[in-house]
Amino acid sequence: MVHNRQSGRRRATRKNRLLADHRFQVNPMSSLTSQDLSRIRESYHIPASVMLRVPSENERANSPCPNEIAVYEAYFALDLRETIPSLISEVAKFFDISPSQFTSSAWRMLTAIQVFGELHSQKLGVKEVLYAHYFRSHDIDASRYIIPKRPSGDPLVYDLQPNEKRTASYEKNWERKYLFMNVGHNPPFPTAWCLRDTSTKRCEEGKRGAFKVFKHPRERRSAKGANMSRFDGLEGDAALERYKASSSISRELSAGDCRETLPDIPLKRKSSRNEAVGVPSSKKAATGKELVFSPSASGAVVAAPPPPHVELIKAASLCHFAETKLRTAQNEKKEDLEVISDLLMKLDSAKKREEKLSNEVLARNQDTEILKSEKDSLTKRAAELEQEKQLLKGEAELAGYSAVIVNTWKLIKEYKMGNADKWNAVAAEKNYRNVLEEEALRKGEVPPVFPDTFTDFDQQDPH
Repeated sequence: MVHNRQSGRRRATRKNRLLADHRFQVNPMSSLTSQDLSRIRESYHIPASVMLRVPSENERANSPCPNEIAVYEAYFALDLRETIPSLISEVAKFFDISPSQFTSSAWRMLTAIQVFGELHSQKLGVKEVLYAHYFRSHDIDASRYIIPKRPSGDPLVYDLQPNEKRTASYEKNWERKYLFMNVGHNPPFPTAWCLRDTSTKRCEEGKRGAFKVFKHPRERRSAKGANMSRFDGLEGDAALERYKASSSISRELSAGDCRETLPDIPLKRKSSRNEAVGVPSSKKAATGKELVFSPSASGAVVAAPPPPHVELIKAASLCHFAETKLRTAQNEKKEDLEVISDLLMKLDSAKKREEKLSNEVLARNQDTEILKSEKDSLTKRAAELEQEKQLLKGEAELAGYSAVIVNTWKLIKEYKMGNADKWNAVAAEKNYRNVLEEEALRKGEVPPVFPDTFTDFDQQDPH
């Protein structure tokens, strides 16, 4: 809690100091003109293929046209040329913000991290950055983001010292020196400005890569002099060779390697017998090591071979160095084997899962074939039943017609033979009415209405 209060007071003090100095403006109008655009193209060798334009009076850095982003002169001073550096693009995409929302110091740090990774053939991405650093809003302008190191731990690269920042020409009023650059259709990062919560926990997945960087001395991890344009399109050894050729520090790298790998071992002086003849017992060679001199038979001074124990010490030192490197390589190999073993276990699990899914798919395919066969059988049976239905319907109609014809004949026959007086007309009429009512109900129609009395054939006039 005490640390948080102290940090909050420091941030408030810094914010008040910036507001009092009026050195930082929130989303100001661009101070660059068409003459400045020509100067920037000439000074930073910007090719004509890069489409740049000067903002109008009503435009601000957070309101570019479609397919454009604001680029500051500080970015060009940090060797932005035709494309946005890949690490900056990845971080912007991760937080869903525009690359223009990074301050000049954040841009410088991310550029230096990418250059360091390419120089040392090491892939440094968002995970490694979020292990050693975190992103937060600027104290004055919340829409801009800076990249301080995490409270406990080292940064991947060290930023410029305050006095170096003050002497950097591109740092002064950098927020007012911007142009609009066309980045083409559908770039790999957002172009619109957004306010995002960039607070993230330390990304443990980037620990291994970050610790490889921490092994390098601090002087080799400085953002000072990090040049992105020297490494455009280069990776690994090609970037290293370009770095040596362009910056003329190959001798320093070689000397640095010697200092790291095999420190100078002071050699014992020759006996004072040499001094009696006026010959210096030792001199410094160009390499900084001592060489022993002795007089020859002709009186000339010649270099005497080092004593055997010196060679043994050098050999022992080399063996110790080789053992140290071997242990380091074995530890790295062990870590790699653990990673490979873990990947093999995951691969084996994935294969088992794939085999299980394949068996499930095969079983489902078999079930599908069975269901398809049953469907075909049921479809065939339904067709047969439809035929039987039509046949039964025809037989029913035929039986109905036959019954009508037969009953009509029987009635005529009994009538002609004088048996009509034996018929029960009331019972027949009841059955007739019941049949008509049932047929009406079956068809969903209104049943017919009959008189309360039945027909009296004796009282009706036959004519």
